[in-house]
Amino acid sequence: MRKRFLAVTMATLIACSMMACGKKETPATTEEVTTATATEAEETTEEEKYESSEKYESKDGWSVRYMPSSIQVNEGDDFTSFVYTGECSGTDMVSISYIKNKNSKSYLYEKLGNDEEAKKNVTEGSFIGYEDRWCYVSVMESDGADSGLSTTYFSSEYNDGTIFIEVINHAETDEEIGMAVSDSLSMIVDSISLKDPQPQKELAYIPGVYKETVETEVNGEKVKKEYKITLNKDHTGTMEIQEKSDVTWSSEKITQTGTGNTYAYSVSGTELKINLGGAWFTFDKSDKATTEATTEATTEKKDDKKDSKDKKESKKEKKKKDKKSNGDKTDEKQEETTTEATKEDTTETTEQSDDGQNPVMNYVGKYGSGRATIEVSAKEGSKDEAEIKISWANTAAEVFEWTMSGKFDPDTLTIEYKDCVKKSITYDENGLVDKETEIYKNGSGKFTFSDKDGSLTWDDDKEDAGKDMTFTM
Repeated sequence: MRKRFLAVTMATLIACSMMACGKKETPATTEEVTTATATEAEETTEEEKYESSEKYESKDGWSVRYMPSSIQVNEGDDFTSFVYTGECSGTDMVSISYIKNKNSKSYLYEKLGNDEEAKKNVTEGSFIGYEDRWCYVSVMESDGADSGLSTTYFSSEYNDGTIFIEVINHAETDEEIGMAVSDSLSMIVDSISLKDPQPQKELAYIPGVYKETVETEVNGEKVKKEYKITLNKDHTGTMEIQEKSDVTWSSEKITQTGTGNTYAYSVSGTELKINLGGAWFTFDKSDKATTEATTEATTEKKDDKKDSKDKKESKKEKKKKDKKSNGDKTDEKQEETTTEATKEDTTETTEQSDDGQNPVMNYVGKYGSGRATIEVSAKEGSKDEAEIKISWANTAAEVFEWTMSGKFDPDTLTIEYKDCVKKSITYDENGLVDKETEIYKNGSGKFTFSDKDGSLTWDDDKEDAGKDMTFTM
Protein backbone atom coordinates (compact mmCIF):
# COMPACT_ATOMS: atom_id res chain seq x y z
CA MET A 1 0.00 0.00 0.00
CA ARG A 2 1.28 3.46 -0.91
CA LYS A 3 1.35 6.45 1.39
CA ARG A 4 1.13 10.05 0.29
CA PHE A 5 3.51 12.69 1.62
CA LEU A 6 2.49 16.34 1.62
CA ALA A 7 5.14 17.79 -0.64
CA VAL A 8 5.03 20.29 -3.50
CA THR A 9 8.73 20.81 -4.15
CA MET A 10 11.55 18.57 -5.16
CA ALA A 11 13.41 19.52 -1.98
CA THR A 12 10.70 17.95 0.17
CA LEU A 13 10.64 14.87 -2.05
CA ILE A 14 14.39 14.43 -1.64
CA ALA A 15 14.07 14.79 2.12
CA CYS A 16 11.44 12.04 2.20
CA SER A 17 13.60 9.86 -0.02
CA MET A 18 16.61 10.22 2.24
CA MET A 19 14.53 9.41 5.32
CA ALA A 20 13.44 6.23 3.59
CA CYS A 21 17.12 5.43 3.08
CA GLY A 22 17.75 5.65 6.80
CA LYS A 23 19.58 8.96 6.77
CA LYS A 24 20.58 10.21 10.24
CA GLU A 25 20.66 13.83 11.34
CA THR A 26 24.05 15.36 12.00
CA PRO A 27 24.28 17.51 15.17
CA ALA A 28 24.65 21.19 14.33
CA THR A 29 28.03 22.72 15.19
CA THR A 30 28.25 25.74 17.44
CA GLU A 31 31.48 27.06 15.91
CA GLU A 32 30.83 29.92 13.48
CA VAL A 33 34.10 29.39 11.61
CA THR A 34 33.26 25.76 10.91
CA THR A 35 29.76 26.71 9.73
CA ALA A 36 31.07 29.42 7.40
CA THR A 37 33.65 27.06 5.92
CA ALA A 38 31.04 24.38 5.28
CA THR A 39 28.74 26.92 3.62
CA GLU A 40 31.52 28.19 1.36
CA ALA A 41 32.43 24.63 0.38
CA GLU A 42 28.79 23.88 -0.45
CA GLU A 43 28.46 27.01 -2.59
CA THR A 44 31.64 26.15 -4.44
CA THR A 45 30.34 22.67 -5.07
CA GLU A 46 27.07 24.01 -6.50
CA GLU A 47 28.99 26.37 -8.79
CA GLU A 48 31.15 23.52 -9.98
CA LYS A 49 28.09 21.39 -10.62
CA TYR A 50 26.49 24.16 -12.64
CA GLU A 51 29.62 24.62 -14.75
CA SER A 52 29.71 20.88 -15.41
CA SER A 53 26.03 20.69 -16.33
CA GLU A 54 24.47 20.99 -19.76
CA LYS A 55 21.28 22.73 -20.85
CA TYR A 56 18.52 20.83 -22.60
CA GLU A 57 16.06 22.92 -24.62
CA SER A 58 12.78 21.37 -25.75
CA LYS A 59 11.02 22.27 -28.98
CA ASP A 60 7.95 22.88 -26.80
CA GLY A 61 9.48 25.86 -24.99
CA TRP A 62 10.80 24.43 -21.72
CA SER A 63 14.42 23.84 -20.70
CA VAL A 64 16.37 22.20 -17.85
CA ARG A 65 19.96 21.61 -16.79
CA TYR A 66 21.42 18.15 -16.14
CA MET A 67 24.72 16.40 -15.42
CA PRO A 68 25.81 14.54 -18.59
CA SER A 69 28.16 12.36 -16.51
CA SER A 70 25.22 10.75 -14.69
CA ILE A 71 22.15 11.39 -16.87
CA GLN A 72 21.16 9.88 -20.20
CA VAL A 73 18.70 11.92 -22.29
CA ASN A 74 16.08 10.04 -24.32
CA GLU A 75 13.67 11.85 -26.64
CA GLY A 76 10.25 10.45 -27.56
CA ASP A 77 7.45 11.77 -29.72
CA ASP A 78 5.84 13.78 -26.94
CA PHE A 79 8.23 13.47 -23.98
CA THR A 80 11.87 13.64 -22.92
CA SER A 81 13.27 11.38 -20.19
CA PHE A 82 16.40 11.97 -18.13
CA VAL A 83 17.59 8.60 -16.79
CA TYR A 84 20.14 8.27 -13.99
CA THR A 85 23.07 6.09 -15.13
CA GLY A 86 25.01 5.82 -11.88
CA GLU A 87 24.81 3.09 -9.25
CA CYS A 88 21.27 2.69 -7.88
CA SER A 89 18.79 0.00 -6.83
CA GLY A 90 16.25 0.69 -9.60
CA THR A 91 15.44 2.96 -12.54
CA ASP A 92 15.57 6.57 -11.34
CA MET A 93 14.48 9.21 -13.83
CA VAL A 94 12.67 12.45 -14.64
CA SER A 95 10.27 12.55 -17.58
CA ILE A 96 8.86 15.82 -18.94
CA SER A 97 6.01 16.16 -21.44
CA TYR A 98 4.05 18.96 -23.06
CA ILE A 99 0.49 18.04 -24.03
CA LYS A 100 -1.31 20.51 -26.30
CA ASN A 101 -4.96 21.42 -25.61
CA LYS A 102 -5.12 19.42 -22.38
CA ASN A 103 -6.41 20.61 -19.00
CA SER A 104 -3.64 20.18 -16.41
CA LYS A 105 -5.85 18.79 -13.63
CA SER A 106 -7.73 16.43 -15.93
CA TYR A 107 -4.48 15.10 -17.36
CA LEU A 108 -3.07 14.37 -13.90
CA TYR A 109 -6.25 12.48 -13.00
CA GLU A 110 -5.91 10.47 -16.22
CA LYS A 111 -2.38 9.50 -15.21
CA LEU A 112 -3.59 8.42 -11.76
CA GLY A 113 -6.12 6.15 -13.43
CA ASN A 114 -8.26 4.18 -10.95
CA ASP A 115 -6.20 5.14 -7.92
CA GLU A 116 -9.02 6.98 -6.12
CA GLU A 117 -6.95 7.38 -2.95
CA ALA A 118 -4.25 9.22 -4.89
CA LYS A 119 -6.86 11.48 -6.53
CA LYS A 120 -8.23 12.47 -3.12
CA ASN A 121 -4.74 13.42 -1.96
CA VAL A 122 -3.73 15.64 -4.88
CA THR A 123 -2.42 18.97 -3.60
CA GLU A 124 -2.27 22.36 -5.30
CA GLY A 125 0.20 25.21 -5.15
CA SER A 126 2.71 27.28 -7.09
CA PHE A 127 4.62 25.66 -9.94
CA ILE A 128 8.34 25.04 -9.40
CA GLY A 129 10.13 28.40 -9.40
CA TYR A 130 7.02 30.34 -10.50
CA GLU A 131 4.92 31.93 -7.73
CA ASP A 132 2.30 33.18 -10.20
CA ARG A 133 1.65 29.82 -11.88
CA TRP A 134 -0.66 27.14 -10.46
CA CYS A 135 0.22 23.47 -10.29
CA TYR A 136 -1.32 20.15 -9.26
CA VAL A 137 0.92 17.67 -7.42
CA SER A 138 0.66 14.01 -6.51
CA VAL A 139 3.40 12.45 -4.36
CA MET A 140 3.24 8.72 -3.66
CA GLU A 141 5.88 7.18 -1.40
CA SER A 142 6.58 3.52 -0.69
CA ASP A 143 5.83 2.12 2.76
CA GLY A 144 8.66 -0.41 2.37
CA ALA A 145 6.50 -3.33 1.22
CA ASP A 146 7.73 -3.07 -2.38
CA SER A 147 10.99 -2.06 -4.09
CA GLY A 148 11.02 1.34 -2.42
CA LEU A 149 9.59 3.07 -5.49
CA SER A 150 8.25 6.60 -5.11
CA THR A 151 6.54 8.61 -7.85
CA THR A 152 5.86 12.32 -8.00
CA TYR A 153 3.73 14.12 -10.60
CA PHE A 154 3.71 17.86 -11.30
CA SER A 155 1.01 19.08 -13.70
CA SER A 156 0.66 22.75 -14.67
CA GLU A 157 -1.10 24.72 -17.41
CA TYR A 158 1.34 26.10 -19.98
CA ASN A 159 0.42 27.99 -23.17
CA ASP A 160 -2.88 26.31 -24.06
CA GLY A 161 -1.70 22.92 -22.85
CA THR A 162 -0.11 21.10 -19.92
CA ILE A 163 3.50 20.66 -18.89
CA PHE A 164 3.76 17.38 -17.00
CA ILE A 165 6.72 16.21 -14.91
CA GLU A 166 7.09 12.66 -13.61
CA VAL A 167 9.82 11.84 -11.09
CA ILE A 168 10.60 8.17 -10.37
CA ASN A 169 12.95 7.41 -7.47
CA HIS A 170 13.91 4.32 -5.45
CA ALA A 171 14.96 4.27 -1.81
CA GLU A 172 18.63 3.49 -1.22
CA THR A 173 20.15 1.87 1.86
CA ASP A 174 23.49 3.52 1.08
CA GLU A 175 23.41 7.19 2.00
CA GLU A 176 26.01 8.31 -0.55
CA ILE A 177 24.26 6.54 -3.40
CA GLY A 178 20.91 8.00 -2.36
CA MET A 179 22.38 11.49 -2.21
CA ALA A 180 23.97 11.17 -5.64
CA VAL A 181 20.68 10.08 -7.19
CA SER A 182 18.76 12.85 -5.44
CA ASP A 183 21.22 15.54 -6.49
CA SER A 184 21.02 14.50 -10.14
CA LEU A 185 17.21 14.38 -10.25
CA SER A 186 16.66 17.55 -8.22
CA MET A 187 18.95 19.56 -10.52
CA ILE A 188 16.69 18.72 -13.46
CA VAL A 189 13.41 19.51 -11.70
CA ASP A 190 14.57 22.62 -9.85
CA SER A 191 16.13 24.16 -12.98
CA ILE A 192 13.04 23.95 -15.19
CA SER A 193 12.43 27.15 -17.13
CA LEU A 194 9.44 28.05 -19.32
CA LYS A 195 9.90 30.16 -22.44
CA ASP A 196 7.38 32.98 -22.86
CA PRO A 197 4.76 31.54 -20.45
CA GLN A 198 1.36 33.12 -21.14
CA PRO A 199 -1.11 33.87 -18.30
CA GLN A 200 -2.91 30.74 -17.16
CA LYS A 201 -6.61 30.54 -18.10
CA GLU A 202 -7.95 27.38 -16.45
CA LEU A 203 -8.96 29.06 -13.19
CA ALA A 204 -9.25 32.64 -14.48
CA TYR A 205 -13.07 32.53 -14.19
CA ILE A 206 -13.01 32.02 -10.41
CA PRO A 207 -11.59 35.26 -8.88
CA GLY A 208 -14.17 37.91 -8.00
CA VAL A 209 -16.44 39.21 -5.23
CA TYR A 210 -19.43 36.98 -4.44
CA LYS A 211 -22.29 38.21 -2.26
CA GLU A 212 -25.45 36.93 -0.61
CA THR A 213 -28.03 39.17 1.03
CA VAL A 214 -30.20 37.64 3.77
CA GLU A 215 -33.26 39.34 5.22
CA THR A 216 -33.97 38.67 8.90
CA GLU A 217 -36.31 40.13 11.49
CA VAL A 218 -34.86 41.89 14.51
CA ASN A 219 -37.21 43.38 17.15
CA GLY A 220 -40.09 43.27 14.69
CA GLU A 221 -38.13 45.05 11.95
CA LYS A 222 -36.77 43.50 8.79
CA VAL A 223 -33.00 43.83 8.50
CA LYS A 224 -30.89 42.95 5.49
CA LYS A 225 -27.43 41.53 6.09
CA GLU A 226 -24.82 41.05 3.37
CA TYR A 227 -22.35 38.17 3.38
CA LYS A 228 -19.35 38.25 1.09
CA ILE A 229 -16.61 35.98 -0.26
CA THR A 230 -13.69 37.62 -2.08
CA LEU A 231 -11.30 35.45 -4.09
CA ASN A 232 -8.20 37.15 -5.48
CA LYS A 233 -6.20 36.16 -8.53
CA ASP A 234 -3.18 35.17 -6.39
CA HIS A 235 -5.28 32.51 -4.57
CA THR A 236 -5.73 34.59 -1.43
CA GLY A 237 -9.01 36.14 -0.30
CA THR A 238 -11.44 36.82 2.53
CA MET A 239 -14.71 35.43 3.86
CA GLU A 240 -17.11 37.81 5.59
CA ILE A 241 -19.86 35.69 7.07
CA GLN A 242 -19.95 35.75 10.86
CA GLU A 243 -16.70 37.67 10.97
CA LYS A 244 -14.05 38.56 8.42
CA SER A 245 -11.30 35.98 7.97
CA ASP A 246 -8.46 35.51 5.51
CA VAL A 247 -8.59 32.50 3.19
CA THR A 248 -6.71 30.77 0.42
CA TRP A 249 -8.40 28.92 -2.42
CA SER A 250 -7.67 26.04 -4.76
CA SER A 251 -9.77 24.65 -7.61
CA GLU A 252 -12.14 22.85 -5.23
CA LYS A 253 -11.66 24.12 -1.67
CA ILE A 254 -11.52 27.37 0.27
CA THR A 255 -9.29 27.20 3.36
CA GLN A 256 -9.42 29.56 6.34
CA THR A 257 -5.99 30.90 7.22
CA GLY A 258 -4.93 29.97 10.73
CA THR A 259 -7.71 27.49 11.50
CA GLY A 260 -7.14 25.21 8.52
CA ASN A 261 -10.89 24.73 8.11
CA THR A 262 -11.75 23.81 4.52
CA TYR A 263 -14.98 24.26 2.57
CA ALA A 264 -15.86 22.55 -0.70
CA TYR A 265 -17.08 24.97 -3.37
CA SER A 266 -17.78 25.28 -7.09
CA VAL A 267 -18.27 28.18 -9.51
CA SER A 268 -20.63 28.17 -12.47
CA GLY A 269 -21.33 31.36 -14.37
CA THR A 270 -21.65 34.13 -11.79
CA GLU A 271 -22.62 31.81 -8.95
CA LEU A 272 -20.42 30.35 -6.25
CA LYS A 273 -21.82 27.44 -4.25
CA ILE A 274 -20.08 26.66 -0.95
CA ASN A 275 -20.64 23.95 1.65
CA LEU A 276 -20.84 25.51 5.10
CA GLY A 277 -21.54 23.11 7.94
CA GLY A 278 -22.98 20.45 5.64
CA ALA A 279 -25.39 22.80 3.84
CA TRP A 280 -24.83 24.41 0.42
CA PHE A 281 -25.19 28.18 0.08
CA THR A 282 -25.17 30.26 -3.10
CA PHE A 283 -23.28 33.54 -3.52
CA ASP A 284 -23.40 35.64 -6.68
CA LYS A 285 -20.86 38.00 -8.19
CA SER A 286 -21.72 41.65 -7.74
CA ASP A 287 -22.15 43.68 -10.93
CA LYS A 288 -18.88 45.48 -10.34
CA ALA A 289 -16.93 42.37 -9.36
CA THR A 290 -14.98 40.91 -12.26
CA THR A 291 -11.84 38.84 -12.37
CA GLU A 292 -8.65 40.60 -13.30
CA ALA A 293 -8.22 38.27 -16.25
CA THR A 294 -11.74 38.93 -17.54
CA THR A 295 -11.33 42.67 -17.08
CA GLU A 296 -8.13 42.64 -19.12
CA ALA A 297 -9.69 40.53 -21.85
CA THR A 298 -12.82 42.68 -22.00
CA THR A 299 -10.81 45.91 -22.08
CA GLU A 300 -8.64 44.60 -24.88
CA LYS A 301 -11.70 43.52 -26.84
CA LYS A 302 -13.41 46.88 -26.33
CA ASP A 303 -10.27 48.68 -27.47
CA ASP A 304 -10.19 46.53 -30.59
CA LYS A 305 -13.87 47.27 -31.27
CA LYS A 306 -13.35 50.98 -30.63
CA ASP A 307 -10.48 51.09 -33.11
CA SER A 308 -12.58 49.18 -35.61
CA LYS A 309 -15.56 51.47 -34.99
CA ASP A 310 -13.42 54.58 -35.41
CA LYS A 311 -12.13 53.21 -38.71
CA LYS A 312 -15.67 52.43 -39.84
CA GLU A 313 -16.96 55.88 -38.92
CA SER A 314 -14.02 57.46 -40.70
CA LYS A 315 -14.85 55.46 -43.83
CA LYS A 316 -18.52 56.45 -43.59
CA GLU A 317 -17.67 60.16 -43.23
CA LYS A 318 -15.41 59.93 -46.25
CA LYS A 319 -18.16 58.28 -48.28
CA LYS A 320 -20.65 60.97 -47.24
CA LYS A 321 -18.24 63.69 -48.36
CA ASP A 322 -17.50 61.88 -51.60
CA LYS A 323 -21.21 61.40 -52.23
CA LYS A 324 -21.94 65.08 -51.50
CA SER A 325 -19.18 66.34 -53.79
CA ASN A 326 -20.18 63.97 -56.54
CA GLY A 327 -23.95 64.37 -56.45
CA ASP A 328 -24.16 63.97 -60.20
CA LYS A 329 -23.09 60.30 -60.04
CA THR A 330 -25.48 57.73 -61.39
CA ASP A 331 -27.92 55.75 -59.22
CA GLU A 332 -25.90 52.67 -60.02
CA LYS A 333 -22.77 54.19 -58.54
CA GLN A 334 -24.68 55.31 -55.42
CA GLU A 335 -26.04 51.80 -55.01
CA GLU A 336 -22.50 50.37 -55.19
CA THR A 337 -21.36 52.82 -52.54
CA THR A 338 -24.26 51.89 -50.23
CA THR A 339 -23.61 48.18 -50.74
CA GLU A 340 -19.93 48.59 -49.97
CA ALA A 341 -20.64 50.56 -46.78
CA THR A 342 -23.11 47.90 -45.61
CA LYS A 343 -20.56 45.19 -46.28
CA GLU A 344 -17.99 47.07 -44.19
CA ASP A 345 -20.49 47.37 -41.32
CA THR A 346 -21.09 43.61 -41.35
CA THR A 347 -17.46 42.54 -41.50
CA GLU A 348 -15.78 45.20 -39.40
CA THR A 349 -15.00 42.91 -36.44
CA THR A 350 -14.80 39.55 -38.19
CA GLU A 351 -12.26 40.12 -40.93
CA GLN A 352 -9.23 37.89 -40.64
CA SER A 353 -5.96 39.58 -39.86
CA ASP A 354 -3.17 39.69 -42.41
CA ASP A 355 -1.68 36.54 -40.90
CA GLY A 356 -4.87 34.52 -41.50
CA GLN A 357 -6.07 34.49 -37.89
CA ASN A 358 -9.26 32.57 -37.18
CA PRO A 359 -12.03 35.23 -36.83
CA VAL A 360 -13.38 33.27 -33.86
CA MET A 361 -10.46 34.77 -31.89
CA ASN A 362 -12.50 38.00 -31.69
CA TYR A 363 -15.07 36.17 -29.54
CA VAL A 364 -13.14 33.61 -27.47
CA GLY A 365 -13.72 33.62 -23.73
CA LYS A 366 -16.28 32.69 -21.08
CA TYR A 367 -19.89 33.88 -21.21
CA GLY A 368 -22.26 33.49 -18.28
CA SER A 369 -25.97 33.58 -17.53
CA GLY A 370 -27.39 32.36 -14.24
CA ARG A 371 -26.05 28.90 -13.49
CA ALA A 372 -24.68 28.34 -17.00
CA THR A 373 -21.29 29.14 -18.51
CA ILE A 374 -20.36 28.99 -22.20
CA GLU A 375 -16.66 28.74 -23.07
CA VAL A 376 -15.74 29.60 -26.67
CA SER A 377 -12.33 28.77 -28.16
CA ALA A 378 -10.84 28.67 -31.64
CA LYS A 379 -10.33 25.16 -33.00
CA GLU A 380 -6.65 24.27 -33.23
CA GLY A 381 -5.37 24.27 -36.83
CA SER A 382 -8.62 25.63 -38.30
CA LYS A 383 -9.14 28.97 -40.05
CA ASP A 384 -12.82 29.39 -39.22
CA GLU A 385 -14.03 26.75 -36.73
CA ALA A 386 -14.84 27.08 -33.03
CA GLU A 387 -15.05 24.64 -30.13
CA ILE A 388 -17.67 25.30 -27.45
CA LYS A 389 -18.25 23.87 -23.98
CA ILE A 390 -21.28 24.62 -21.80
CA SER A 391 -21.41 23.91 -18.06
CA TRP A 392 -24.74 24.18 -16.25
CA ALA A 393 -25.01 23.58 -12.48
CA ASN A 394 -28.23 21.59 -12.06
CA THR A 395 -27.66 21.04 -8.32
CA ALA A 396 -24.71 21.46 -5.97
CA ALA A 397 -23.65 17.90 -6.82
CA GLU A 398 -24.61 17.66 -10.50
CA VAL A 399 -23.49 19.58 -13.58
CA PHE A 400 -24.78 19.23 -17.15
CA GLU A 401 -22.09 19.58 -19.80
CA TRP A 402 -22.49 20.16 -23.55
CA THR A 403 -19.55 20.05 -26.01
CA MET A 404 -19.80 20.92 -29.70
CA SER A 405 -17.96 22.50 -32.61
CA GLY A 406 -18.91 24.35 -35.78
CA LYS A 407 -17.91 26.78 -38.51
CA PHE A 408 -18.08 30.51 -37.79
CA ASP A 409 -20.05 32.61 -40.30
CA PRO A 410 -18.62 36.17 -40.32
CA ASP A 411 -21.62 37.57 -42.19
CA THR A 412 -24.23 36.45 -39.63
CA LEU A 413 -21.89 36.16 -36.59
CA THR A 414 -23.22 32.65 -35.98
CA ILE A 415 -21.86 29.17 -35.33
CA GLU A 416 -24.03 26.24 -36.34
CA TYR A 417 -23.28 22.78 -34.92
CA LYS A 418 -24.50 19.21 -35.42
CA ASP A 419 -22.12 17.21 -33.20
CA CYS A 420 -23.26 18.17 -29.69
CA VAL A 421 -22.70 15.67 -26.86
CA LYS A 422 -24.51 16.23 -23.56
CA LYS A 423 -23.36 14.60 -20.32
CA SER A 424 -24.43 14.56 -16.69
CA ILE A 425 -21.52 14.79 -14.24
CA THR A 426 -22.06 14.15 -10.53
CA TYR A 427 -19.58 14.97 -7.77
CA ASP A 428 -18.98 13.42 -4.36
CA GLU A 429 -18.70 15.34 -1.08
CA ASN A 430 -15.03 16.09 -1.78
CA GLY A 431 -15.83 17.75 -5.10
CA LEU A 432 -14.40 14.88 -7.17
CA VAL A 433 -16.17 13.36 -10.16
CA ASP A 434 -18.32 10.44 -8.94
CA LYS A 435 -20.18 9.53 -12.14
CA GLU A 436 -20.30 10.68 -15.76
CA THR A 437 -23.29 9.74 -17.93
CA GLU A 438 -23.87 10.51 -21.61
CA ILE A 439 -27.43 11.82 -22.16
CA TYR A 440 -27.34 12.26 -25.95
CA LYS A 441 -25.06 12.95 -28.91
CA ASN A 442 -25.28 14.51 -32.38
CA GLY A 443 -27.41 17.38 -31.09
CA SER A 444 -27.77 20.46 -33.31
CA GLY A 445 -28.26 24.18 -32.81
CA LYS A 446 -26.76 27.61 -33.28
CA PHE A 447 -24.89 30.35 -31.37
CA THR A 448 -25.24 34.01 -32.29
CA PHE A 449 -22.83 36.75 -31.21
CA SER A 450 -23.68 40.44 -30.83
CA ASP A 451 -21.14 43.19 -31.47
CA LYS A 452 -23.44 45.76 -29.89
CA ASP A 453 -23.05 44.55 -26.31
CA GLY A 454 -20.62 41.61 -26.59
CA SER A 455 -23.31 39.07 -25.71
CA LEU A 456 -24.09 35.57 -26.97
CA THR A 457 -27.37 33.65 -27.45
CA TRP A 458 -27.91 29.91 -27.81
CA ASP A 459 -30.60 28.21 -29.91
CA ASP A 460 -30.71 24.55 -28.90
CA ASP A 461 -32.66 22.37 -31.37
CA LYS A 462 -32.70 19.35 -29.02
CA GLU A 463 -34.15 20.75 -25.77
CA ASP A 464 -34.35 24.52 -26.29
CA ALA A 465 -32.09 24.76 -23.23
CA GLY A 466 -30.92 28.33 -23.94
CA LYS A 467 -34.40 29.80 -24.51
CA ASP A 468 -34.77 33.46 -23.44
CA MET A 469 -31.20 33.53 -22.11
CA THR A 470 -28.49 36.06 -22.95
CA PHE A 471 -24.91 35.18 -22.06
CA THR A 472 -22.46 37.99 -21.34
CA MET A 473 -18.65 37.82 -21.12
